[in-house]
Amino acid sequence: SRYEKAIEYFEQSVAINREVKSRQPEANSLNNLGVTYQSLNRYEKSIEYIEQALAIFRELKLRRYEGQALGNLGLAHNSLGHYEKAIEYYEQALAISREGKDRASEGRNLGNLGLAYKSLSHYEKAIEYFERSLAVAREVKDREGEQQTLSNSGETYILLGRLDDAARYLEQAVLIAREDKVRASEASALNQLAVVESKRG
Repeated sequence: SRYEKAIEYFEQSVAINREVKSRQPEANSLNNLGVTYQSLNRYEKSIEYIEQALAIFRELKLRRYEGQALGNLGLAHNSLGHYEKAIEYYEQALAISREGKDRASEGRNLGNLGLAYKSLSHYEKAIEYFERSLAVAREVKDREGEQQTLSNSGETYILLGRLDDAARYLEQAVLIAREDKVRASEASALNQLAVVESKRG
């Protein structure tokens, strides 16, 4: 697969960068390896590589890259169902994105925190994070982030039994997906709206 090919190239790149002692390119390749392993659902392996990248980014005091690696570790742990651990990583990543005034990353980290809390059934807390994430997505004009967060909020409101709120968020999610011609997202928001209607029934 193309992922296997990518892994092969990143591994060669890591080896060469180690040999010539290029620390930052080595860390970037390790981080990329980790992300590629996530695409293959091999999360343990992903964590192994990203932790190595993180150590180098910290050593070189590359805060922005450190933040990205922390966010990636959060995603890997979240996928393994280690939600508490994911939250720890997302919190650290969030602090770095704030410090660097990187609003787009801040918005993503807030959204990921919301998802982790949702997985832990802390629905009220999830909504708080989604609200903050939504505000940032709108501010930086991240349409995809806005659409995702509206959808996630809608699903969470369903779980809270707040069906009017759920419908309001999901209708907005459908509109953006339609405008941007993202058919899969439109379908998924429509599915959730159908759930709302059947529960209202």
